[in-house]
Amino acid sequence: MSERKIFACGLSSPVWEHFGFYMKTENGIEVLDKSSAICKICKVSLVYRTGTTSNLKKTHRITSFPHKVKTYRYVR
Repeated sequence: MSERKIFACGLSSPVWEHFGFYMKTENGIEVLDKSSAICKICKVSLVYRTGTTSNLKKTHRITSFPHKVKTYRYVR
């Protein structure tokens, strides 16, 4: 069995360098399955709610792989 490909999402947060989405078929059309974000390092699936990446960058990415990722500072 082949490994599922993780697709980039084109969203603006730097956290998306380390996460992406699987594809799913809806009405015969391939679309991104944005219900879960997939870690590109370990392939774990995390709940993704449109508009927030807090659980991705705080809960998983930084705590699981601090040596492989950048820490981001946002300027407002």
